Amino acid sequence: MVETDIEKEYLKKLSRKTKSFSASYMSNSKWRKLFTAINVDSVPINQCSWKLVTEDKSLDGHLPNARYLSEDHVGDCGALSGPFLFQEIEWVLLPRVVSFQRYEHAPIEHLNQNIEALKTLIDETGNFEYEISIDGLKIYGYKNLV
Repeated sequence: MVETDIEKEYLKKLSRKTKSFSASYMSNSKWRKLFTAINVDSVPINQCSWKLVTEDKSLDGHLPNARYLSEDHVGDCGALSGPFLFQEIEWVLLPRVVSFQRYEHAPIEHLNQNIEALKTLIDETGNFEYEISIDGLKIYGYKNLV
């Protein structure tokens, strides 16, 4: 595939952003391995928050289905507003509790996600940098160490 000048410039910008972090934990294959394991297992995760290095704020979405995992990116599966490179993922937060409305003006409902079972699955899958907090389980692609 031939890269356009815009794509080349974006990749240079992305490289500068990722090099600004003091620690890098994930490769394309590790992200694929992680997302595939979560898809295959029976731990239902209905929502997550993505923090991409190219964005100032985290974005709500969902984990990609394994069939949308490419060699170096997540395809346009609705996880976010379009395809994105694994290299762009600063972190993914899998919240303990998801709040949603089934339809407009409906009461807000809360759904618990089994973070403890997910932690066990992640530990069995490989060596991943994550932390567990009251908010949920956050898996890091990059981090600044203080």
